[in-house]
Amino acid sequence: MKSKKSPGKKQEMASIIIASANRKEFILDCLKSIKENTKYANLEVLVFDEASIDGSVKAIRQKFPWVKLFENGRVIGHQNINNLGFEKAKGNYIMLLNNDTIVVKGWLENAVKELQSNEKIASVGCELISEGQFKNNSFVEKPAVEKMSVCSGAMLLRKSAVEKIGNWDSKNFHPIYGGETDWCYRARHFGYRHLQLRNSFVVHRHNPKKKKNKHERMELLYTHGLRAMFFNLSTTEFLKMLPGLGMVFAKSIRKGTAPDFLKCWWNNLLDVKRILRERKKRLARQKILGMDLKRIDEELSEYKDIKAARIRDGSDMDQIV
Repeated sequence: MKSKKSPGKKQEMASIIIASANRKEFILDCLKSIKENTKYANLEVLVFDEASIDGSVKAIRQKFPWVKLFENGRVIGHQNINNLGFEKAKGNYIMLLNNDTIVVKGWLENAVKELQSNEKIASVGCELISEGQFKNNSFVEKPAVEKMSVCSGAMLLRKSAVEKIGNWDSKNFHPIYGGETDWCYRARHFGYRHLQLRNSFVVHRHNPKKKKNKHERMELLYTHGLRAMFFNLSTTEFLKMLPGLGMVFAKSIRKGTAPDFLKCWWNNLLDVKRILRERKKRLARQKILGMDLKRIDEELSEYKDIKAARIRDGSDMDQIV
């Protein structure tokens, strides 16, 4: 995809990854909005189609020849699509974007700017707004806020962080939901942070088809979200999350999904062996990582002390010009 390049320092490449399966109307509108509302010059767009039979593939090739299109002969799941995208993407920054979205002007430019502001930021989440908010222009820019995790509906990641932390856990969070939450928690173990943006907007469209399996989806969403907490959070961290979980439960009552929220606790209780196994594994990694970071800090401090001493007594040859 080409757009006007601004003079000066060369932009680092950004890659947009979109999964699509029989969502022709949505994916075409999404790509159209990217073309019209994205001014970021060094950009590639990758679409992974999962066995669509509605003409999506042909339409994408005809209307958006600049898109890198990958055809899967079967549905492999959201987490696997993201991992495949991480493998294929060439960008230093990777945007995960739902196909049922419309991007708003400045969305990517602002997201990249926030991610570049600090190398310890692993990911930023765009602000998802409704179609009504967009039509009424009822959204305003605000400062970003730090979060434990952000939503992968429109999530920009630092590729170097993905390479360091690892891919989405497609085994424990198949086929969808929870993968980004788990990854964000793991990233925090490496000292990374996550920001929820208030100046990068993406419209999340209403999809009437989702009503057909609403309770199945919500049960899976709640189950995998709670599983990610059990896998990664310390007891203290989990206790701090309880008020938030209470708010989620209250919201589920209003939405009519309270039974699905309660089922998620039962589902994880039945899966306690897996939770304990994964928790032990992840906390062990966290402990090793903490020891490694402490050792590196100690060695770096020792090196600086030696360096300073050598400079003082004139024995550091590096100072000779």
